[in-house]
Amino acid sequence: MRGSNGLEALTVEELLPFVYNWRDMDKEQRIYMWEGYEESIRSGEKQQTIRVDDPFHEGSAQIVFEKESGEVVTIPAEVTSVVSTQRRSLTEEQARRDGFGSLAELHEALDTHYPGLAGDDEVDVVEFTLRKA
Repeated sequence: MRGSNGLEALTVEELLPFVYNWRDMDKEQRIYMWEGYEESIRSGEKQQTIRVDDPFHEGSAQIVFEKESGEVVTIPAEVTSVVSTQRRSLTEEQARRDGFGSLAELHEALDTHYPGLAGDDEVDVVEFTLRKA
């Protein structure tokens, strides 16, 4: 599993909370976002997210912001595309769709959210649109 210090080995007991359950595929996806992205998502500036070890598929979703205040805000969305690529293959256009001014800014954010993420590590580019509530 990816942890705060990069890849970490876990015991079977530690892995049990992460067991895949096929019944969960019928549930609406929940895309957890840092609260600092809320305005850029609402304005349409951020239309995708880059994820590691966090599988999504095309279909209905809720974008979820768990704020430091304890408030939970959700925005109805639709995942329109999920494409896997290597981190080093990300483009300026993908950085802009992710709400960043440049590819360098996107890489800085990835370093913050995923410490130890290497250039040849696989990432998922998850594109979404907002739905009317």
